[in-house]
Amino acid sequence: MVRLLKEKSNFEFEMTCRRIYSFLESKNIPVFVTVDHRLNAEKVKLTLRPEKVIMFGSPLVGTPLIEENPDVGIELPSKVLVYQENDSVFVVHFDYDALGNEYHLLATSEYLRNLRSLVSDLVIYATRL
Repeated sequence: MVRLLKEKSNFEFEMTCRRIYSFLESKNIPVFVTVDHRLNAEKVKLTLRPEKVIMFGSPLVGTPLIEENPDVGIELPSKVLVYQENDSVFVVHFDYDALGNEYHLLATSEYLRNLRSLVSDLVIYATRL
């Protein structure tokens, strides 16, 4: 099972999301899709705290990982979950070391290190700077 890491944000929900988008744009990394769980719940007359999954990535990184082990494709593109619980906002993401171990990614460890570094920088920027 892939391990998740969670960081508390110093910012409110929308600002945390904006900072994620801004960071990715500054690195020329496309956002493929944003799943707004709250908005989807509202469409069927349910209520839910603010919660979004932001999916992003680059085929230059993901493709070699998938070539080494096609099963890792279920975990890609990369993603972060942002949600608000009471007055706190959290960003949740994969532990990429655990992901590499789970899928036995040895040949592509350089790509995994780069991905881990990118997501770490993203979360720091979105939650603390």
